[in-house]
Amino acid sequence: MTFSIQKANFWKRFSAWLIDTVLVLLLSVALSIPMLGILNFDHYDERLDAIRSTHVAKIEEQFPFVDFDISQEEYNNLSQSVKDEYEEAQKALNDLLANDKEFMAVRADRLSAIVTDVCITVFLSIFLAHFVLPLFLKNGQTLGKKTFGLCVVRTNGVKITTTQLFIRSIIGMFAIETAAVAFLLLIYPVGLIAAILVQALQIGVMIKTDTNSSIHDLLADTAVVDYASQHIFETEEKRAEFIALMEAEEAEVQKDA
Repeated sequence: MTFSIQKANFWKRFSAWLIDTVLVLLLSVALSIPMLGILNFDHYDERLDAIRSTHVAKIEEQFPFVDFDISQEEYNNLSQSVKDEYEEAQKALNDLLANDKEFMAVRADRLSAIVTDVCITVFLSIFLAHFVLPLFLKNGQTLGKKTFGLCVVRTNGVKITTTQLFIRSIIGMFAIETAAVAFLLLIYPVGLIAAILVQALQIGVMIKTDTNSSIHDLLADTAVVDYASQHIFETEEKRAEFIALMEAEEAEVQKDA
């Protein structure tokens, strides 16, 4: 057994990634429900419906034959002339809503609440799945890595520290690879190109590095390895002792030869 990095099998890493991604998604959905309650999300929908109802009443007075509560099937059965009247009424309603400062402000607050909910729940999900859980499972193991016999170590084979695990999961995975990319996607179309370039960089880094490391591994100076065959040192001192012992044994063999 050596102290060299025992690079993890690609398909094991991919399978572990799938499990961890599903876990993060499930946690995000589970956390999103109470978070929307904390953010009082229903209040925004209720306020928007109330404002819209006020304007709908005005439009229906202006267009007596228009009923915005009809079903799609009922609408399809209308004559073309009545449909044209509906389209005119809908345009008038949209203009009223677009010019209603309160409606637009509440809609902006609603969008802000959605973005806040997504950011917080994704952060908490990654925090739990990629930081808290590995602290209990040890050696940087997530649920996926534990399942497929993988772990995370420093690039010199020494056990990963809590600080490195934080850098790897929170700064690398969340801040750079998730939040930053998501923010870029909002800036269309330049952001879309930038987001694609970030993902291309991620793939390039994994191909070029000896340990097939991701961006978060480069930041934390870590590597994903095969747990069964990897010699993991508890401390730098233990690693130095191991190297000294190996060098001494090699020198003894050369002397005897």
